[in-house]
Amino acid sequence: MSFTKTILIAILLISLVYVKNQDSCIASIQKSIYSFNSSNPDFSNPALASGTNLNDLGKYDACIENVNMTYLLVNFPLPTGSSEDLKNITLKVFIGLCAPKNSCENNQSYHEIAQFIVDKTNSSSLTVNDVKVISSVAENNKYKHFTFSHYLVLLILIVYLFFALGFVNYIYSFKTNNPDDSKVNLSKTEDNLENSEFNPQSNLRINLSDKSSIVQSAPLIPPIPSKENVIYSSKIHRVAATLFDFPRNFNSIFENRNTEEFDLKIFDGIRAMTAAWVILCHSFITFTEMPQRNPETVLYDYVKTFRWQILFNSSFAVDIFFAMSGFLMTYMTLRKREEMQKSSCLKIVMGILLRLLRIWPLFFICFLAYWKFYIYFLDGPFSGFIFNNEIESCNVQWPFMMTLINNFSLGRFENDKYPWCFSWGWYIPNDFQLSIIGILFMLFYLKNRKFFYYTFTTLCLGCFAGEIYEFYHYKLGVNLFDMNQGGAQYMFVYYMIYVRCGPYFIGYLLGIFYAEYKEDEKHDRQSKTRSFFISLKTNKMFYIFSYLMGIFIMLLMVFVVYFSYETEWTLIGKVVYNVLSRKGFIIGFFMTCLPIMQGNLQTLGGWMGSDFFQPLSKVSFALYVIHPFVIRYIYYNFRHAIYFEMSFLFLYASSFIFVTYILSFFVTAIFETPFMHLRKLLDNRQVKTLSKVDVTTD
Repeated sequence: MSFTKTILIAILLISLVYVKNQDSCIASIQKSIYSFNSSNPDFSNPALASGTNLNDLGKYDACIENVNMTYLLVNFPLPTGSSEDLKNITLKVFIGLCAPKNSCENNQSYHEIAQFIVDKTNSSSLTVNDVKVISSVAENNKYKHFTFSHYLVLLILIVYLFFALGFVNYIYSFKTNNPDDSKVNLSKTEDNLENSEFNPQSNLRINLSDKSSIVQSAPLIPPIPSKENVIYSSKIHRVAATLFDFPRNFNSIFENRNTEEFDLKIFDGIRAMTAAWVILCHSFITFTEMPQRNPETVLYDYVKTFRWQILFNSSFAVDIFFAMSGFLMTYMTLRKREEMQKSSCLKIVMGILLRLLRIWPLFFICFLAYWKFYIYFLDGPFSGFIFNNEIESCNVQWPFMMTLINNFSLGRFENDKYPWCFSWGWYIPNDFQLSIIGILFMLFYLKNRKFFYYTFTTLCLGCFAGEIYEFYHYKLGVNLFDMNQGGAQYMFVYYMIYVRCGPYFIGYLLGIFYAEYKEDEKHDRQSKTRSFFISLKTNKMFYIFSYLMGIFIMLLMVFVVYFSYETEWTLIGKVVYNVLSRKGFIIGFFMTCLPIMQGNLQTLGGWMGSDFFQPLSKVSFALYVIHPFVIRYIYYNFRHAIYFEMSFLFLYASSFIFVTYILSFFVTAIFETPFMHLRKLLDNRQVKTLSKVDVTTD
């Protein structure tokens, strides 16, 4: 931003004193400025409560505490226009005005202020419609009123929490253990033992018809250290004790997984660290929506720095999640191929629904809470101005959110309003949709491999063609700050499933090859796949080369933009980079991981697969869903514009990561673990109805 423009904005409010119309809102602000006594300043005076510079919000709290004054927030875009590669970037300018309520809190005054700003900036690209003037208090309270839907959602949440926190189980258990009911309890206990195949308080499965038959069974929830038999007084008590025992659900997060796949344990560390990378990225993206004291510094001094590329290109972190999802989907399925081959269509559909049962409740509950109640926690000078756009977007997007197709609808109905409703929620529907496609192609693979490879290749080419068309059509650059048609156009591509299918399918194919290698190793069969992985395991030069080359490829995809800033990218070059960069990054990712999975580089592999990362990995889904709640609560309640610097961002991002991880343990235990238990019970066919559920599984 030029020095002249900065000075122009700086003197904008000072020039109000020259307005001659004494009856106008601007003249009223002028009177407040005249009444300011510099020798004995009164900090409640509106002259000190108003902002006097670029992105200066003034003293918001002091202004709204004065019953005769109103706080007006002025926002307008200011084009930079001083650099070829940043020519399309506009800076969001905010100014806070503490103005007399009687003369300024009306639409006519808002228009008057907007026209005044247009006249003073003397910019050909700025119109009155671009300048937004609002009352911050009115905007903050715009959606703070309870409707029937609020009461309904609140009632559902209260009832659910009553179960999830264990209150129902506690009440029924207290009633059941009442000494006066001992006779009834004894008969119920006998009936329970006669009609059950296992003792719910034991880790041993017992067949009562054959008392010599005892089969080990891993408990779904850690048993309560009690020798007494569990007594269920009703079906509700049985369900509450099975699914909604909060202490057990919470403790289960810290249990080690019962798995033989020790070579996959590094994914725990990768998942935990990648989730932190996502939070770092979103800390910056949310920050850019706020008033900044030095936006020109961000654009000119930070965008082109070396270390900043890790932040700008952190969208690769999401591709790692897609790649791991594809890998684990095929690998774990093929490790149980006999069961998959015998599955009927109904069982496959049930498997998809059970997967939906795991992710949908937490996603839906968080979406409702964000849509209906989050505004009640925001009261900053610009929180309503920004967040109300999300509420209005949610009013349109909620059917797409509930059906997990919002990755196709976000931004399509909002016109110029941004940010969009629950915008980070695009990942969940993409992952679910890709998993359905993955299950379908897994059936093709097990039935006819030639048909699988033919159709799979066709699908991949279709996805790549869609990417090429979109990147070429919107003329998108190599990062978020290099685009011809605005950030919203970039998001239309960013959310699309055909952009994310590349990383997913790379992991998908590698999962197939790795599962076949394990199967060949199990049956001592020779194959090219087995020979490759054995070489990767035993040939020191080979696995070191794979590891170092993988790191190099990942760094190249992240930093290629930095090394080419002085080069003018052609449109074809931009399209090629955007289409291939994600695939290249994931190929490098797996080239780095495979030597570690094969038992090499044991120090690094042992650390990434350590027990420390297991709980953090288990709560990663909850962490992803709730982390913007934490970030936006802090940012949107700021009372002032922030002078941006990297140390500030990393300090706040570190606190966001810590707080979000702590909250994720409780959110997982309350909203995710009960449905994981239910999914496991239904999937294992241990019960026919919920009325016969008992405590089991892993």
